Formats: sequence, structure tokens, C-alpha cells
Amino acid sequence: MWKQLALVLTAGTASGLVFVAPSVNASVGLLVINYFAQLPLLLVGLSLGTISVATAGLAALVSVTVVIGLAGALQYLIVFVIPAMIVVNRSLLNQVGPDGATEWYPTGNLLAILAGYGAFAFVAVLIMFAGPDGGLRALIQDAIVAFVAMIAPAVPEGDRIALAEHWALSVPALVVVSWMLMIVINSAIAQSTLVASAKNFRPTPRYSYFELPRSLAAILAAALAVWALGTDDVAFIGRTLSMVFATPYFLLGLAVVHRLVRKWPVRRLILIIFYIMLLLILDWPSFAAVVGLGFAEQWLGLRRRYATGPSAKED
Repeated sequence: MWKQLALVLTAGTASGLVFVAPSVNASVGLLVINYFAQLPLLLVGLSLGTISVATAGLAALVSVTVVIGLAGALQYLIVFVIPAMIVVNRSLLNQVGPDGATEWYPTGNLLAILAGYGAFAFVAVLIMFAGPDGGLRALIQDAIVAFVAMIAPAVPEGDRIALAEHWALSVPALVVVSWMLMIVINSAIAQSTLVASAKNFRPTPRYSYFELPRSLAAILAAALAVWALGTDDVAFIGRTLSMVFATPYFLLGLAVVHRLVRKWPVRRLILIIFYIMLLLILDWPSFAAVVGLGFAEQWLGLRRRYATGPSAKED
């Protein structure tokens, strides 16, 4: 028991220190490592359960508070601890099916919950910074103008303002979408690490077979309608929420690609080329194309119609 508690507390403290490292030394390496601050929490949680991840999170919050204060601890709680607890709690939820087999919580439902959490966090921040001076959007614009002035002082002020106005529309969506993708990546790394060491609590989900709840399509459609029909700040809200709720469909689109090329002779090479191209041209149109593939899968069943790979039991 004490050995396990020591492991949990060590993992939590390590997670907290990784989170605060860039505030002490803002090197590129530490900024990259910061994206994996959640990994120790997920390793503990997916092997030992929700109580353990909560305990690790508490240890992490103490270390973050000591180094950068309560404001940083609050940010860590919202961005890392609560999402990790959601992932662990839902991932380990199971029941015995009619055939006697263990049924685990659907991956697609978990992604929908994370999208909802991200949307809620965005709206909360929006309300927090609301005011007559332009609110969150104006705050982002000012930050971008200041940043461009610092790194490229020769750029005319008018160009800096135009650039800031353009990117301010996308920054909140970029932040939430990248946050969701990093949760998925960290969760997958944690699960594969635990499986390799025979410490996993549950079997690895069949990632290329997950399905999304149909209700998510209605939510995404509503967000898109707000974006299309709204003006100014209302359209800004709709745009951000559309990107957030489209992210699960982006992941579903990637699952379709993996499933469709499963039995191709040079499958790995094709996937490498696909991801390199996706990273090189990553913009909202390419994001939307993969989202569209995921949306088509939900309503047309592309994997069922066209995939030539092995059955689900072989995945």
C-alpha cells in the first residue's frame, strides 16, 4: 500500500514539475515536454484507478502551487487534472453484456465528453473576460500585436493589427483542439506503455473501430449554424465551438483512413506520407476535409462498405 502511494505521489509531483518547468526556463525542449505533463497522471490512473489519479493530481497541485502560485495551480487543475480524471473514470467504466463478455465505455462517447468539457471551458473564459473593451477577442488581438512588434518591429502597425484581427478568430479553437489532441495522444501512450509492462487495467480500445454518438452531429450542426448566421462576436463563438465539436469527427476521419488502408501492401508508408502531408499543409481546410470523412463515416458507414482489412476480432 505504502509503495503504491509513494508511486502515485511521485507521479503527481513529476507531472506538476513538468508543467511548471517552462515558467522557470522557457527553452524549446521544456515547452515541448510540457505537452506531456498529463502523462504521469494517466499512467497512474489507467493502471490503478480514479482515486489514484485524483491523489496524484493533488500532489501535482501542491508542487505547482509552491513553484508558481495558486493561479497556476488553478490552470493546471482545469487543463490537466480534471480531464485526466474524466478519461480514467470513463475508460475504466465497464459492465457485463448479455453474452457474458465485459463491455467497456465507448471511446467515441468519451471524445464527445471531452469536446463538451473543452466547449464549456471556452465559454467560461469568454464570460470571465467579457467587458466593454472587447473581451477575450480583443485581449488576444492585443497579445498578438505585442508579440509581432517584439519579434518583427519593422512590420507596420496597420499590418500588425490586420494580422492580429485575423488570427484572433482562430486562437481559441487552436488552443482547445490542440489540447484535445494531446489528451488523446497522452492517453494512447499511457495505455500502450501499461500494456507493454502488463500493468493495464483494461484492454486497449480498438481505435480504428470507434463510433461517435449521433447526438454529437446535432450539436455540431447547431454550432455551425451559429457561425454561419451570426455576426461579429456571435460568429466568433460559433466558429470556435464548431472547431471543438468537429475534433471528434477529425479523429474519426483518421480512424477511417487507418481502417481503409489496413491491408494495402505498403500500408505503413502510405500512413507516413499521409501524416507528413497533413502536418505540412495543416490548416482549417485540411482539418475540415478529414472532419468530413469522419462525418461521412458516421452516416454512410465507409469502413463497413469499403474496408478490406481483418475483422474486429483481429484489430
